[in-house]
Amino acid sequence: MIKVDRIAALWPTILFITGILIAGAVYSYSMFHSIIPTRVAINNVAMCRANAAPDEADPFLCLEASGSWKPVAYNGVPIYAVIAILMVSAAPLLTRSGFKKWAVSSLKGHLTLWPLVFGIPMILLGLHLNFIEGTLTADWAAQVVLYGAIISTLLAVPIWYFVTKPLMARRKKKQVPKGAERNSPELPVVSGCIGSDSSHTTVTGSL
Repeated sequence: MIKVDRIAALWPTILFITGILIAGAVYSYSMFHSIIPTRVAINNVAMCRANAAPDEADPFLCLEASGSWKPVAYNGVPIYAVIAILMVSAAPLLTRSGFKKWAVSSLKGHLTLWPLVFGIPMILLGLHLNFIEGTLTADWAAQVVLYGAIISTLLAVPIWYFVTKPLMARRKKKQVPKGAERNSPELPVVSGCIGSDSSHTTVTGSL
């Protein structure tokens, strides 16, 4: 039973790690025609862009059979596949760990959630597009990471105050009357007569 419980607790982590490995293999094979890319292959892809010069470029990647320049045909598809694989593999880990409930129920949770689900994909996409355009440098990569983190964090604030928080308040408002109706006891009604032979007054009230 202990081994079964450990496996049940660890499988989301194992799935996420497996997803990272699969995403890396998919991206590498799509971009460099190899699961483990070489430095030469990376340089060739970086040089085979529309505004590059054919100096020292691999003819197999950058030149047509006639010898004319062939810009790299890669686009955003590989990175979209990577982002999809990462998000699917990370979903069980975030859900089963209780992170999801905390993230959607507080501002602090939103400030953590949105950099993960929006900031990281945006950063990966920015790095990929700059790489295939041949404009990716260490300085620009740092800026892409910084901008992605700042924008995704700032985006979490209006989403919390204008979307999530009002929805939570509306949901609680709908649930309160139903609970109050179920928990409130029915009050008995007491009737009585006060008066003489000629006239009487009826008093009706609730205790």
